[in-house]
Parts: sequence; C-alpha cells; structure tokens
Amino acid sequence: GFVQTFTVNTTTWEVTTAAASLEFDTTNGTYSSCYQIDSNHFINFWAGLDNDGYVQVFEVELPAGGGTNITIDGVDVTSITIDGTAVTSVTIDGVTVYS
Repeated sequence: GFVQTFTVNTTTWEVTTAAASLEFDTTNGTYSSCYQIDSNHFINFWAGLDNDGYVQVFEVELPAGGGTNITIDGVDVTSITIDGTAVTSVTIDGVTVYS
C-alpha cells in the first residue's frame, strides 16, 4: 500500500501531486481506509498479509519553503487482531474514528 498527498486548486479544480508516494506495506496493503485525526495527522487502516488488520498514523507537514513531507509517526505498524478487510473503529483521545 502507498500513501500520497495531492494539491487541489479550488479555483480550477486541478489536482496535482504534492509529494512523492510513501510505501507503507510492501506485502499486501489492500482495503485501505484513511481518516484525518487533526490538522496534519491521518490514521490508516488496511489489510496486510493473510488479511490481518493493521493501523498506522501518518504525519503530513507543509515546510516553509514549499512542498510536502509525509512521515510515519512511530516506528512500528500496529497489528490489530481482526480481519483487515472489515476494520470497524479506533478511539483516539476520546474521539472514535471509523473505518
């Protein structure tokens, strides 16, 4: 699975690539569902090897000099012990994010 950011011109509705893609799963990465947590953090749920469920937080930064950086918060991907093709929800700081 890959994650990538895009820029949308709200006048012309032109969509352009804002950053290179980042591969988060080299084995499978299917059934991906990504949700915004706050202004620059996104949580992604997906099915990995054997349809095991995984979740990871990505940080999108807009450097002062332009461009976009995508980084992975934390070192490890968290495996959740459910079928990754049917991830339901996670609660972060008392807020439930649905997938």
